[in-house]
Amino acid sequence: MARLPRRHILHLFGASAVAAALALPMAAAASTSPPPSPGLSTPPSPGTSTQGTSPGESSPSSPVPDSSATDTSGTSSRTGTTGTTNPTDTSSSGGTSDESTSTTGGDTSASQAPKQQKKALEEATTGLDQAKNEAPKELAPSVAQLTDTLHAVGDPGTSPQDRDAAIGTAHAVGSALKVIGDPGTPPAVRAQLTGLVKQVASTLDAARSPGLTPEERRLTFDVGAKSAAALAVIGDPGTPPEERDDTAGAGDHMTQAASQSAQAASSSRQNSSAPASSPPHEETMQRLRFLATVMGALSDRNTHGGGRRSLARAANEASSSLDGSTDSRASDEKREKARRKLQEQLAQVEKELTEYLSAQPLPTEPLGKAAEICTNSVFERSVSEETLAGDLESALPGPWNKEGVKEFWKSEEAGNEALKIFAELRNKRIIDAPLAVKLLVPKLADSIPAKELYTALGSPALHCLGAARQLDRDGVESGTWVKMAEEHR
Repeated sequence: MARLPRRHILHLFGASAVAAALALPMAAAASTSPPPSPGLSTPPSPGTSTQGTSPGESSPSSPVPDSSATDTSGTSSRTGTTGTTNPTDTSSSGGTSDESTSTTGGDTSASQAPKQQKKALEEATTGLDQAKNEAPKELAPSVAQLTDTLHAVGDPGTSPQDRDAAIGTAHAVGSALKVIGDPGTPPAVRAQLTGLVKQVASTLDAARSPGLTPEERRLTFDVGAKSAAALAVIGDPGTPPEERDDTAGAGDHMTQAASQSAQAASSSRQNSSAPASSPPHEETMQRLRFLATVMGALSDRNTHGGGRRSLARAANEASSSLDGSTDSRASDEKREKARRKLQEQLAQVEKELTEYLSAQPLPTEPLGKAAEICTNSVFERSVSEETLAGDLESALPGPWNKEGVKEFWKSEEAGNEALKIFAELRNKRIIDAPLAVKLLVPKLADSIPAKELYTALGSPALHCLGAARQLDRDGVESGTWVKMAEEHR
């Protein structure tokens, strides 16, 4: 998760406030758009488990301070296991990052989560190996590079979210390889898919560069995963040609900028004793986060409308300038010119994104599902663990606060009134506990003001607003999110 200042997302573009966001599309919204094209399936989101289970889970710890959230029995949408989870009963046992703790009440999803993620990783590797047989020989090195990344993220020290990003990317690339190998695919589309597959594989390889901070590594994985998700849009015969071209261009430029930024940071630290990042590097990271969020919105098949075309065009132009501003092969003069141009372009992207999302209807799914999608997006790419742990302190189990949260991983719907929250503690244990939605969502609203919601989260922000609106009807306020939900057309 990106490390951002407490309570306020960074203002990236002068007077234009854009929230820096890390991302990986996590859970799908209730679909109102046409289904994906038959040839190229939409891959599991990088924060979402490829088997219906997000990586890393574990056991509850201590009572959640709310006894009213009682409707929490059901089947986990990610683990595929069934068990009763009571938000008031969160006792736990010991565990490690590889063997999470198990919950009480007969729910074993927590202890199985790392194993499920390991299985998903193995299946993704096998699937990619099979798909490469349908791809042209020129992509063999890229497939091998991505396969190496899949093996590397199997290391226990890899962040669960980074591992999810690699798994989601492998599925997206595997689907794209089938389309690339299809004789009926138009040559221009095949060329776009081929080029982006190469870039995505290189970006995930760059994410493994030595010396990167966890934030840099996470961002680079996220950019690669978000760009990989766009492969489904590019390969869809129903995508308008102009939108396809701009989406492919944005993905290409964005991945190049992310790779160059990661490699430069790694190289400078390998050759210097000073690990601190320079201001230009930090600025590039902030902009990449935002553009990755935009790419997530463009890849979301559950949002639609005429605004996609102008948003894709704006994202392509800004990504091109960002790529130029980080190109080590260009002259200082050219890089400076690209940086000046980028300021105005990013402001336009923010405007287009806000208008596009404002025109979308709020999802109508149940409260639990809306809260899950919203929470997962916040966990993935908005505020720092320290900020979030502070905002959620009164709702978290006591042992979590005592030990300290290293990373909030994901949430799972547990009935309509509670979510099971998974996190890795600083002692490397992956643990879970149920939290009442009516406690959780208002605290998330404290972390991200409504005015920054679209630019911080992208399309998942719609689910945050939907959850806030439903809670408001039950007499539970969620800060500025409620007013924004009421004003949403």
